[in-house]
Amino acid sequence: AARNLNVYEKCMISSHVKTTSSSTSNTAYIALSISKTSQASSIVNVIDPSVSLSQLKETTFAPEGIFSRIVGGICAGQGDIFARNPKISRTQARFFFDKSAVHVLLVPSIGSLKVIVHQALRPRGMLRMVEDTVAQVLHECYRGLSSTTLLPYSDEYLFVLEKIVVAHRTQRPIFACRESVPYTKLQSLYGVWLPVLGMLDAYDV
Repeated sequence: AARNLNVYEKCMISSHVKTTSSSTSNTAYIALSISKTSQASSIVNVIDPSVSLSQLKETTFAPEGIFSRIVGGICAGQGDIFARNPKISRTQARFFFDKSAVHVLLVPSIGSLKVIVHQALRPRGMLRMVEDTVAQVLHECYRGLSSTTLLPYSDEYLFVLEKIVVAHRTQRPIFACRESVPYTKLQSLYGVWLPVLGMLDAYDV
């Protein structure tokens, strides 16, 4: 079982997971963890789509050098369409496109990448670009690791994006954090991250 975080740890981690209206609308996390066959040890619970900060701290792992490989992968795959040169340091990188920008930060305390998308009409596409790069790096260099995309819900909990997409497609509520969360609230919180293909009554032609 995951131990409780002390006050200092909780404050340090919570500083990265703020759930103001602006942060939830353009921020996601990609958590890295060691792949295991036991569902009990997995970061993703079969029933509850929420993940606590304590659980993240206990189950995630970001090995030395993985951030550099991911940043290199983004540069190699997207460099031809950069609007200007990216700004890169050891723990964060900013990538600039024609009408949007992506800020990727390493958050080692919870073994995750924090992805912030700026000014994009549909941030989901930018997030998918980072997700695909992470998946490629894990496949090529870290076969024992897997990734899970999370969305901030409160100062202590995040939701698994995959579970939110299922609730969105089925228009059903989810039960998380000891409460029933209607899919309309999920749409309001995470609409920019949700797919629209096949979900609208009409489309522009």
